[in-house]
Amino acid sequence: MEKKNLILIGIILILAGIFYVSKNKPQAYNQASKKSGVNLVELSTGSIDSIRITKGKMPLNLVQKENIWVVQEKENYPADSKKIADLVNRLRELKGDTFYSSDKTKWGNFQVLDPNENQSEEAGTKVELINKKGEIVASLIIGKVKESKENNENAYAPPRKSIFARKTDSADVYLCNVIVTVDNAPSNWIEKELIDIKKNKIRVIDIKNNNKNPVHIAKNKPSDTPILSNILETHKPNNSSIENVFRAAESLRIESILTNDEIKDFKFVHSFAFKDFEGLIYELNFTEAIPEKSSQHCMQIKASVDEEYLKESSNAEENSKEGFTKLSADQAQKQAKEFNDKHQKWNYLLASWVAKRFLKDMEELSEPIKKDTPVVPENKENSDLEFNESDIIANNGEQITCSHILIAYKGASNATATRTKEEAKTLVETLLKKCKEENADFAAIAKENSDDGSKANGGDLGAFGKGAMVKPFEEAAFSLQVNEVSAIVESPFGYHIIKRTK
Repeated sequence: MEKKNLILIGIILILAGIFYVSKNKPQAYNQASKKSGVNLVELSTGSIDSIRITKGKMPLNLVQKENIWVVQEKENYPADSKKIADLVNRLRELKGDTFYSSDKTKWGNFQVLDPNENQSEEAGTKVELINKKGEIVASLIIGKVKESKENNENAYAPPRKSIFARKTDSADVYLCNVIVTVDNAPSNWIEKELIDIKKNKIRVIDIKNNNKNPVHIAKNKPSDTPILSNILETHKPNNSSIENVFRAAESLRIESILTNDEIKDFKFVHSFAFKDFEGLIYELNFTEAIPEKSSQHCMQIKASVDEEYLKESSNAEENSKEGFTKLSADQAQKQAKEFNDKHQKWNYLLASWVAKRFLKDMEELSEPIKKDTPVVPENKENSDLEFNESDIIANNGEQITCSHILIAYKGASNATATRTKEEAKTLVETLLKKCKEENADFAAIAKENSDDGSKANGGDLGAFGKGAMVKPFEEAAFSLQVNEVSAIVESPFGYHIIKRTK
């Protein structure tokens, strides 16, 4: 009986201890429990007229003018409205999921000090949302990122990320599970796409590359194969390179902008003009690479009306089948004017690799017709075989078809991604495992994750030959078998996963 009594007493003491602890939790714990889950930004629909982002000494101002978002620090150049909408939506969703502290002396630990009052690394990024009256309707400071692998079922998945944040009028610091990444670099907020045109809408291309023979490529219908004019008899068209020239306008993205005063000493020495099937002409003029602008090229662009083409008679029904409709003269004039009103004030900086996609010369768009050396018998006089060298031509223009997934990172060529290189590497390793799984849907994975414009087509890059892609990509692609998926390939644009399809 004594032993049973001792056990019973022990159980009673344990239960009493649990009851005591539960009734006497620290006040801070109870406070944290009550404060968790608060909305850090509360907005009514359509209440925002401008956004101010402050990091370090320089604020960035995104302002609505005549219902168009502009970047004030870039002389009111149009802003990327999709990026702004994404920021506002993420802020609306931002909740303080976990309360951390109300102690102001610890703000530096979470990097949520006000940058207007403190210029150290412990200061965060201040985001202020302002209404039409100039009143600040929401203001918060976004601090450092916290990474964790807790509760992550997949050991290979990238770490879960959260951010520390606080309202500027409160001492409470929260950990938020919704990631909001903001910066105050004006060039990162401008609208970077200039022309919305697909390669099959382009009818004629004329390239005048400084000190080189001009190039003329044309086709009568969108479905036609482009014809390269003035090609040497000893050469043939390099179809993959020509295809890439037609694709160049499709992916025209700028890095930044300059005003006319900033480029008054620049010389524009190259031009790329293309005519579309609707009746417009777009002319792009380029400088040489500018060393003081990180070897980028400056470009001007203008539109005009292809009057002769519009006067030509054509079959409207046939045009419709080919996927285009000719504009009327008035429509063409109106579109050209609207385009020029928007762009004539500006000069655009392009990454060197982007400019090179336009400035192709005849040598790059054609290739020699290579002939095999015939095997001649030692005693030709006694041979019944006759050889005609002109009948033996080697096809050295091999083309393959591939799809790819690009995971870019901050600092990579033409990248708008904000993830670090390490984060990109972790993500691409995860995606590669998915792509290698049995019955993996490569196109679906590309659509969901790729940072390249080809994601809309499931990563499909179409057919290309050697010389069309950067060297690491080309070497990997041409080494693959059909339906084989590559290892991770690193290029100046980020990390690629490549699948050869033909």
